[in-house]
Amino acid sequence: MSPNNQNLIGTKQVPSLKYKINLTGSEALSIGSSLSERGGDSVLGNELEITTILGCPVNCNYCPQDQLRQTKGKRKNKLDPKDFEKALNNLDIPCGISWTGYSEPCLSKDLPEMASRVRSLGRYQVISTTLNGSRDSIEWVSKNPIWSLIVLHLPDDKNNMKGLYTNDNYLSDIKTTIETYIKRGLTWPLRMMTFGDRFREDVWEIIKYYLDKDVLNYEENIKLSKEVSSRAEGIKEVEGMKIIKDELDQGNMKTSLGFTCNKRKLNQPVLIPDGSLNLCSFDYGFRGIHGNLFERKFSEIRKEWIESIAKDYSIGNLNPCTQCEHYVPIEKDPSIQRENTSTLIKRAMYLGYL
Repeated sequence: MSPNNQNLIGTKQVPSLKYKINLTGSEALSIGSSLSERGGDSVLGNELEITTILGCPVNCNYCPQDQLRQTKGKRKNKLDPKDFEKALNNLDIPCGISWTGYSEPCLSKDLPEMASRVRSLGRYQVISTTLNGSRDSIEWVSKNPIWSLIVLHLPDDKNNMKGLYTNDNYLSDIKTTIETYIKRGLTWPLRMMTFGDRFREDVWEIIKYYLDKDVLNYEENIKLSKEVSSRAEGIKEVEGMKIIKDELDQGNMKTSLGFTCNKRKLNQPVLIPDGSLNLCSFDYGFRGIHGNLFERKFSEIRKEWIESIAKDYSIGNLNPCTQCEHYVPIEKDPSIQRENTSTLIKRAMYLGYL
């Protein structure tokens, strides 16, 4: 049954263990890199985010699209399927695909072709979508349950998704997506989320209908979030929302283990339409660009990238991470597992924890 109110559901945290082995950031990154090259998929921390188009008309108040417009300059705006094929050919380690990045993936009419190609390769793929964009792409996404995880990013009751286009098809698309997973008999890959206190009322009525029928589970399928990341200081203020501010001065923080990203972005670069890889999906200023996946193997780019950032990353001095609240001393990351064994240390690195 659904709750009477749209309550905030907290995220589940990984149980903490403890370890006491001290390693430098360079050692951590070196081991993490070598282990990643041996195997693993996005469940083990390796994931490539895809930006299909640079610029998103949904224009959420908590997304720094103005910064992105200034940053992209004359870069190629749209990801071409032929170029994407080059990227897949150069993706030479087991790695999941995440259709998220810096904009709504359904803006590309070529999304069905590209996602189908990923599926044919047997790669894990997830998508986060507002169900706005190309009509063909929206219908394809809503009717094809191929995703290991599909997140419907839905409107709140304060109109923070101010560019969201909600014509007669919109509510129907939400229903179709839900029904697709119900017919599949497997609803756990489906998440519906909004940033704010409540879903918009017409959207909530749809969700509540399926919750009341016990075909969706509130804790498993629904998420409300009252706070958003600052996107490495790309967002300064959003009315009615808590912005997670950077309360740490990395330069003055003492740590025996080094620094880490508690969002696990180290193993999750973003591919943009010209083939460039950027360090992090929170960096709308493109301050971490390294390599071109249309031209070189991912393992080569990753190795060079790891070597170039290791020292600064380990001592809390890597830009743009220093402007992000998620760049923290390892001791302050509650999900880092601790145990007096080098095996768990190495596994944590493999998982992208270091």
